[in-house]
Amino acid sequence: MITLYGFGKCFNVMDASPFVVKVELFMRMANIPYQVKYGAKYLKKSPKGKLPFINDDGIVVADSEAIISYLTDKYLITLDAELTAEQKAQAHLMTKSLDEGLYWCILMILQNVCFRMPERFMIKAHVFINGCSLKKICHAAHDLLSRPRRASLKGLYSALLI
Repeated sequence: MITLYGFGKCFNVMDASPFVVKVELFMRMANIPYQVKYGAKYLKKSPKGKLPFINDDGIVVADSEAIISYLTDKYLITLDAELTAEQKAQAHLMTKSLDEGLYWCILMILQNVCFRMPERFMIKAHVFINGCSLKKICHAAHDLLSRPRRASLKGLYSALLI
């Protein structure tokens, strides 16, 4: 059985890392049996020193993209078989955009919520990363940062996607 290593539940989401969530959702959608072990202690066991990674009967694969590629090849997964070439390209664009942009925005917001960094820095960083409307970002960031205990990860994602 495959073992997926992640950080653990945070903000009512299955894992604190969007990359772990990505792999776990892929495995659920592909009906691949797996078990999950949670804890930062597994960072030391990871080949790259990051989570997620999987152990598939002795074969260790790190990095969410490498894991998905490995599982797709091994189990002949065809989740996107019915998509057109254009739809596959759009899915790739969306995946890369979320992987490269959303992760850092979440990290910054969580850092601000946890360490109370100045709001202006957060707003500027968010606008720099995503190029979004400053007016929308100011309102969303102010709402999230003024009530961080009531904000959920879903709310954080929603504010980032405005």
